[in-house]
Amino acid sequence: MQLIKKVADPDPLFDLLLHKKVLSDHSYSEIKALPTDEKKMSKLLMGPYLEAKPACDIFYDFLKKEQPYLVIDLLQK
Repeated sequence: MQLIKKVADPDPLFDLLLHKKVLSDHSYSEIKALPTDEKKMSKLLMGPYLEAKPACDIFYDFLKKEQPYLVIDLLQK
């Protein structure tokens, strides 16, 4: 739940996931069409998109690089 609420500006993440073929064009469009960042993150995290370890690694590496404060905060809790 913390990730859904705290990821700031998730659009670059979705762009990366599309580029790395974690998201299909259809899934990317579906997620990007949602009205809020929280709904977009919820769809990403609750869907099947990050079930594979390589997809999780891409997601985690992005967060470590782009939002390290968030990763540190979540790991301390």
